[in-house]
Amino acid sequence: MDWLSQMKPHYNQIVPVPLWVVVITVVMVVLAGVLFGLFTTENDRLIALWGGLAGGLVVYIIGFLREVYHLRQLDYFWRMGIRDILNTRHDVVYYGNIISKAKSEVLVTGTSCHRFINDFLDLGADDKALVDQLRQFPKLRIRFLIPCDSFMDFESKTKFDLVRPKLERLQSKFPSRVELRRFGDIARLSMVVVDDELIAGPVLPGIESRQAPAVHVSRLTEYGKKHIDYFEEVWERSDGG
Repeated sequence: MDWLSQMKPHYNQIVPVPLWVVVITVVMVVLAGVLFGLFTTENDRLIALWGGLAGGLVVYIIGFLREVYHLRQLDYFWRMGIRDILNTRHDVVYYGNIISKAKSEVLVTGTSCHRFINDFLDLGADDKALVDQLRQFPKLRIRFLIPCDSFMDFESKTKFDLVRPKLERLQSKFPSRVELRRFGDIARLSMVVVDDELIAGPVLPGIESRQAPAVHVSRLTEYGKKHIDYFEEVWERSDGG
């Protein structure tokens, strides 16, 4: 079989053309026609009409290309698995939208996890999104990683002591599905994983955890995989709570 026969199947392949390329091509063709009319007519009214139309098309093209640039940047971040960059970690609505879709696994680690428990796992609260998911999906499992008392500051220990009874009630109501382990080190990472979604950020000394930044990514990214590996490594060498 000669090289031409080998290449022949590729002739039938259809290469998709981005919509923005089609739009720009059409607008440029129209603009070329307008410019041709502008430079070939001697009618003053037509010159004014063609001139105004040409100027409008040029402005449209510039604005459209700027929008395409921003959309392509957003598309790039989306394909990289980056969902959002959060300036702070205290947006209950943002977290709630993700947590309300939990079906198989939730991982949580931080200085005390008290905000997470109060916001989504309080059996006595009206809004208990994750409790509802536990009831709806029998295979859903929640795991908490929290530092041992000796590695907590006074504020974090106090907050954990306040929510621990709520956590114990959850464990009794959903045995083997809500787990807690304590690790012997200070918390360096605040992380929430809900199925394939991961929100993580550093624990910064002197800055309250809820005020620190975080990034929301797909757990399937390299960034996400490394965080999951870290969680599992610490989990395996930690003790029950």
